[in-house]
Amino acid sequence: MKKLHSFEIRDTNKTRNDIENFLMKTKYKLDKFFKVKLPIPRCFLLNSRGQFNKIRGYKTEKWMVGWAEDGNIFILKPEKFAKESDHKKENFRKVLKHECCHIYYHKLTNISYPKWLNEGLACYLARQIKNKPDKKTALKVIDYYDRSDFRVFPIGYYWTRYLIKNYGKEKLLRLINFLKNRNGKVLKRQFEIGFYKIYKFKFNKKELSLRYK
Repeated sequence: MKKLHSFEIRDTNKTRNDIENFLMKTKYKLDKFFKVKLPIPRCFLLNSRGQFNKIRGYKTEKWMVGWAEDGNIFILKPEKFAKESDHKKENFRKVLKHECCHIYYHKLTNISYPKWLNEGLACYLARQIKNKPDKKTALKVIDYYDRSDFRVFPIGYYWTRYLIKNYGKEKLLRLINFLKNRNGKVLKRQFEIGFYKIYKFKFNKKELSLRYK
């Protein structure tokens, strides 16, 4: 990705104030959920898909509208949100909260995977409700450990919601803290061992198939 200081990112005071107020409320809720206090992230509002691509360093898909990095959030401006992507303008705040969740996840784990959990939890907390995937698709969750595409969102949302609904928030936080205890280097096999210790069932297609509802 290209150096960020190569670009000037502007936004209006009104937009900035509205977003800062939203981020303050979001911070309170996420501090409470994750049981850690983090500063309000700095938010850069991007003017176009072209600017988005220049900073990322490659041509991005239209579904990509933002990302979090080093405690900062980069996101298309609210007024450009629908024009420069396939998202609706009213989804701007949900995406913004989604990116905030990634900052908390990374702070607690020092990693960005398992991708399905990172993305699924962000969708869950941002109330980005996803359609239930069919069983065959849902069981592909084991393939989304360190790789990602647009399918990771409904798959991750389904299983994250399942774990919280059936086993509670505290066990999910234990799983997240387990990832941190691995010094930022967690092999897929290590994750599966930690998952089993917490949930008492194996993270494989056979066991997950029995729990798909």
